Amino acid sequence: MSVPILITDDDRFKVFSGRGRTGLSNLGNTCFMNTILQCLCKTYDFTEYMLCGKKDYRDNLYKRDITRKPAKTEIENIQKHLVVCWEKLLFAMYDLNTVVGPRSIHNCIQALSIKMGRIEFVGHGQKDAEEFYGFLMEQLHLGLAHKINFTISGTAKNKIDEMAIEAAKSWKAFFGNEYSEIVKLFYGQEYSLITCPKCGFESGTYQPMNRINIPVPDMGMSRESVSLKDCLQIYSEGETLDKENKWICEGCKESVCAKKRLSIWRKPKNLVIHLKRFTKEGRKINTTVDFPLIGLSIKDYCIGYGIDSSKYDLYAIANHTGGMGGGHYYAYCRDYDNNWREYNDSSINTLCSTGDSEERLSSILKKNTAYLLFYRIRN
Repeated sequence: MSVPILITDDDRFKVFSGRGRTGLSNLGNTCFMNTILQCLCKTYDFTEYMLCGKKDYRDNLYKRDITRKPAKTEIENIQKHLVVCWEKLLFAMYDLNTVVGPRSIHNCIQALSIKMGRIEFVGHGQKDAEEFYGFLMEQLHLGLAHKINFTISGTAKNKIDEMAIEAAKSWKAFFGNEYSEIVKLFYGQEYSLITCPKCGFESGTYQPMNRINIPVPDMGMSRESVSLKDCLQIYSEGETLDKENKWICEGCKESVCAKKRLSIWRKPKNLVIHLKRFTKEGRKINTTVDFPLIGLSIKDYCIGYGIDSSKYDLYAIANHTGGMGGGHYYAYCRDYDNNWREYNDSSINTLCSTGDSEERLSSILKKNTAYLLFYRIRN
């Protein structure tokens, strides 16, 4: 099969419509991995980058980037091999009508885990899908990373301009020498503001993020649900640091239990929301979160130039059933034909269509099993 050259939406329809509906075999407690891989498979701008070409580059676009920075270590070689394995798996998922075994991806993850001392991913036991997503995206990013020209210019005229310069400096420090399509498609920037309760001194920092971690209130045995807006509000309000994590204030020089608030400075194109269902005490929160399927706005939780009317539409859900010590993961994904399907390891079932009533869609998709929500920004 030749590399598809995508120029128009009609080209994309021919490549993606009716394809990519392939199950993944469980290699032994690898449902967490299969679930994330299915969600990423339906991230069409990323899949397009991996499988397709453009008018000015008539080969897989990722191949243009993977060779820009030669591997110098064994870990870097494995990271690049992981990218190639992902391309081969995607090709199989979009070209075959059968179950595929993602063994090469699993082998790469195992090798990287051992080399990097990330013991949480070693072996064939059940892993956390959110942690796996973060690890996988970081390794794919590093496999594709290359240096870019990043210049910061202009003079600050107000407070927001000053923040923009600091945010840009932080972005450059993280990605100036290691930029990739992963950063372009999945990464945003989180702004953390710490305030001293004694003297009022404030200190802000900027951190890159490929997902935002949203607290979920524990409603106990009641069947009452909470909205995603409620959870985002709790996320934005932040927390007061406890005595074990006191902050040394640069203003009054005292060690204080400071207030920490969070905002989004740079919005990602693909927004992944982690619903924090597992507590430090070892319990799982089973509260149902009512999340929008289309038209999610996060402007109330943004700061700076990122505040606009951009909307996000849901395209995948990573679900978890069971408790803290085990359970099972599976995905709900919106395919290119706008039908939602359940991808449960090797099993695939059609659930509903975006043309169905809101009540039917909500009853099927909005479960208390939702763990990771994948949204894409509207063009």
